[in-house]
Amino acid sequence: MEKSSEKVLRIIHHWPCSGGTLISKCIASFPNIVFLSEVHPYAYLRHMKTEENKYLPTDIIRQLSFERNGRNSNLCNAAFFGAIQETNNKTSEMNKNLVIRDHSYIDYFVGPFPRKESLIHELFSESNQLLRILTVRHPLDSWLSLKLHQWDKAVQFNSFDEYCLRIKIMISAMKDVPIFYYEKFCINPELVMRNISKSLNIKFNKSFLTNFNSIKLSGDSGRKSQDIFPRERRNAESKFKKNIMLCDNFLEVCNILNYEPSFDASFPYLIN
Repeated sequence: MEKSSEKVLRIIHHWPCSGGTLISKCIASFPNIVFLSEVHPYAYLRHMKTEENKYLPTDIIRQLSFERNGRNSNLCNAAFFGAIQETNNKTSEMNKNLVIRDHSYIDYFVGPFPRKESLIHELFSESNQLLRILTVRHPLDSWLSLKLHQWDKAVQFNSFDEYCLRIKIMISAMKDVPIFYYEKFCINPELVMRNISKSLNIKFNKSFLTNFNSIKLSGDSGRKSQDIFPRERRNAESKFKKNIMLCDNFLEVCNILNYEPSFDASFPYLIN
C-alpha cells in the first residue's frame, strides 16, 4: 500500500547487452509515460570524458563533474536527486508516470570495484516508494554481444568469469526485485509486458507491439527488427565454449537464474 506522504518512483535495471533497450522501448511506448533512459549521476565522474569548454546550458550535472568544480559526487547527487524528484512530482500532477532506466552499467561494470547496491536505490529509497524491476538475459548471450561491440574494453576487464561475478553482485543487490527474462519476453512479449506493467503499476497497452519501433533510446546496439522474436545464439571460438564450464561465477549465475549453462543448449536456455 502506498503511503500518502510518499511518491512512487519506477526504476528499470539490467546489465549490458541483455535486451534491456528493447524492453525499455516497449515501456516507453505506453501512453502517459515519461521515460528517462540510462540515467546516473556519476556518468561524467566514472564513465565518460568531460569537455569543460563545451556549451552545456542545461546539463547541470555534467558541469558539476568538471575539474573547476571539484568533481564533487555529493553535488552531482544533489542535482540529480532534485531534478528527478521535481520531475516525478510534475509528471504525477499531469497524470503521467515517470519511469527511469537506471544505467546500472556504471554501478556494477565500470572500474575495478563494483558497488554493492544501486546508487539510485540509495538516493531515492528513503523518500519514495520504489517500484523496481530487473530484466535478465543468459550471460553467454550478453557477453558475446558485449565482445562484438568491443564494450568489454570499456568495462575495464576482459574476462568472462569477471563479467559473471559483476552480474552475480548485481543480482545479489536486487534480491527482492522482480526478475523478468529476456528469453521469455521474446517468446511471449505481450504476457511479459502485462506482468511488467503490474510490477511497475502502469497501465498496459497492447499497442506497444506496433509502437515500440518508433521509440529512440540510447544503448540501442542489438540486432534490429520490426518484430520481437527469439534469436540464435552468436557463435564463439571452441576454446571459449570448453572453458565456460570451468568458470565458477558463470555456473553460479546460471544456478541462481535457472539457466542451462551448456553453450549448445536450446532456446530459451531455462531449466524447468
